[in-house]
Amino acid sequence: MSPNVLADVCPAGIAPSIQSAPLGFKPRVTGSDVIASYTDHVLRVVAHLIALEDKTGRSVQLALEPEPYCFLETTDETVAYFRDHLYSGASVAKLAKLARVPISEANAALRRHVGIVYDICHQAVEYENISESLQKLVDGGVPIFKFQEAARCHYIYIIYLLNNSYTGSDAGRRQYDEALCQDHLSDADDTEEGRQADEVSSNVDDAIAAFEKEPGLREWRTHIHVPIFLDDLGQFRTTRFAIEDGLRFHKKNPLSRHLEVETYTWDVLPENLKKGDIVDNVCRELEWVKGQLT
Repeated sequence: MSPNVLADVCPAGIAPSIQSAPLGFKPRVTGSDVIASYTDHVLRVVAHLIALEDKTGRSVQLALEPEPYCFLETTDETVAYFRDHLYSGASVAKLAKLARVPISEANAALRRHVGIVYDICHQAVEYENISESLQKLVDGGVPIFKFQEAARCHYIYIIYLLNNSYTGSDAGRRQYDEALCQDHLSDADDTEEGRQADEVSSNVDDAIAAFEKEPGLREWRTHIHVPIFLDDLGQFRTTRFAIEDGLRFHKKNPLSRHLEVETYTWDVLPENLKKGDIVDNVCRELEWVKGQLT
């Protein structure tokens, strides 16, 4: 949606945000010139948002969303990008010139208009400890404009945790390929929490091929969103524990006014888990979040 439209329809006292991609696909970030181009584009958007706020009185925010296999992927990478690029003296000076404001105002505007979407699902795929990840963002001064899982609007994200479940059978693979083959998957050789994945794959076929080449005990996590009120999917488990961790942190240290749930796998769930209609299931998700925050 256009920021101009948001500014026009947004109620007074609300700072709406535009959710954006994490700047680029990581394999295509081939040098510092690519990163400089990303930063230039962000600064030009911020300059427009500053002018829009002056004109309308509405503060529209740009929320970059770290994603598996993208330039902004891990929390450490995100904090480093904001610190070394967006918050650098050179970026502040450039924004001041673009927006025709003093450097002091440009510095404040960067933090007011640019932040992130924090998707618990994405960081769980990276085997990050969620509370430690959130604390790094707080310490680094990186604003979280959308917290995808928790309070206020009560919305959430979650992924499949493949708990040593692939046996190599064609039947088992066919059952879940439709849901799994579309996205990033990370691989670890044990179930220890709070560390980086050993391998990452851009799709499940690559991960299965690696498994068949070197079979052994391992855990897979793939970037696909499943109902947050479920912890056990039968052959699979979920990373609901990561959401619980994130909500505990948010309950003690409110991170954002905008909280979301995004689940899109209702149609590909196993038949025994398809209970109720979409309205019933979305309500169950929101009620589950409310329960975590009380």
